[in-house]
Amino acid sequence: MLIQIKGEPISRKANRGAAADSERAWQKEIARQTEGLPIVSKPQAATIMFRVHNWNIHGPDLDNLLKPLFDGLKETVFNSPVEDSVIYMMNVGKKPASTPEEAGVDIYLY
Repeated sequence: MLIQIKGEPISRKANRGAAADSERAWQKEIARQTEGLPIVSKPQAATIMFRVHNWNIHGPDLDNLLKPLFDGLKETVFNSPVEDSVIYMMNVGKKPASTPEEAGVDIYLY
């Protein structure tokens, strides 16, 4: 199954306030865009590619990009009781997006 989510990926931040608000907004957007997709309940491998427009010298940390993504998907695709524990292997990458419209994340589950 291929899942494509549009929008600037937001990474997990240690600080609160506006950073936490933007993370929650990203999680809600992920849930909105994946609403109605089949629930994944069997073990899956995943290839995930983040396309980031707000790219600094190295881009955001991959591990910090994954947490908000999976938290958003728990509302739809990785619903209870298995949640994101259904993923047993991941290949994860990131690359710069030339424009804000190109930003997003592609998730291939197999």
